[in-house]
Amino acid sequence: MAQYVPPLRDMQFVLHEIHGATDVLKALPAHGELTRELADQVLEEGGKFCSEVLFPINRSGDEEGARETFEALIAEYPDFEWPYGNLGCLFIQLGDVVRAKKILRKAIEINPYYVNAWLHMSRAEALDGNYDESYRCLRQVEEIDCDETSIVGIKKLVDEISADDD
Repeated sequence: MAQYVPPLRDMQFVLHEIHGATDVLKALPAHGELTRELADQVLEEGGKFCSEVLFPINRSGDEEGARETFEALIAEYPDFEWPYGNLGCLFIQLGDVVRAKKILRKAIEINPYYVNAWLHMSRAEALDGNYDESYRCLRQVEEIDCDETSIVGIKKLVDEISADDD
């Protein structure tokens, strides 16, 4: 899982070395007791807040915005397979394999040669425990584009998932 690590040394360099902020702020009556150490502690606590509170909620906002965008594109361009394929991929990431498969079937119905939809469908089928169907999707990709480089990685993923079930 991704994590945010605040660039404290960079922030401290900019604050102290470039701007001399501690000395400037100490000259103000309200900040007369400010020290470099206190300023660094404030930066560290702000960094913790960003990494522990703000960063985790950032992903859900990105996912919600992506879902809304793809749904709006589907509403406006119902015969365009691309937003269906991307929405299906998003549902896989969110763990909603049933919805992903439904959306991906629509993308494939619109364009049976849409390689990305077949690749995503292979992942969804594997996650759903339908390994034969997952491999069938990969064979379909090979028929469409035998040079597709993602096949190897997804096949390896399917192999690993199916081996875990044995």
